Amino acid sequence: DAAVGGSEMLDLLAGHPKNEQLVEQELATETIRELYLHAAAVVKKDVDPDTWRAFELTVVGEQSCEEAAALLGKSVGAVYAARSRVMRRLREQVTCLQENDQ
Repeated sequence: DAAVGGSEMLDLLAGHPKNEQLVEQELATETIRELYLHAAAVVKKDVDPDTWRAFELTVVGEQSCEEAAALLGKSVGAVYAARSRVMRRLREQVTCLQENDQ
C-alpha cells in the first residue's frame, strides 16, 4: 500500500501539539546530556585517573563498589568516596555551566 497525503500531511503532523511536546522533550534531554558530557570532560581532567575510573565503573558501568574495588585494588570505602567526589564535582560543574549559559 502506498502512503498518501504528501506535504499537506507532513504539515499537519509537524503542527501537531504532541509532536511539538516530543521535540521539546528531546531538545531538553539533549541539552542536559550535552551539559553533563562537557562537565564530565572538565572533571575528568581535574581528578586522579583512579578516582575517575572508580566513578566510571560504578556509575557508567553499573558495577558494584565491591567489584570496582577489586578491579582497582582499592578498598570499598575508597571507591564510594571517589564516586561521591566525582558526582559532587559533576553537579558543581553543571551548575556552573548553566549559570554561565544564562
